[in-house]
Amino acid sequence: MAQKLRTAATCMLASSAAALLVPTVAGVLLSLASGELSITVHAGAGVVLPMAFSGALRLLSGVVVDAAALAEEHAQIV
Repeated sequence: MAQKLRTAATCMLASSAAALLVPTVAGVLLSLASGELSITVHAGAGVVLPMAFSGALRLLSGVVVDAAALAEEHAQIV
């Protein structure tokens, strides 16, 4: 369960990063096609907040995965 949460958080983080990078790369490629170089980065709340949330969720799920592994190890000892 915890591993699935970590995987979902990683996918959310990758999606948020792509939402930031894809328009920037597309803008650079389109500006190069016209003969000029123009770089524009759009970083609004619709991109930054999901990225922060998914990053925090990934960190917390990593702690849960480690805790579950420790609990399993302790259960085998007893």
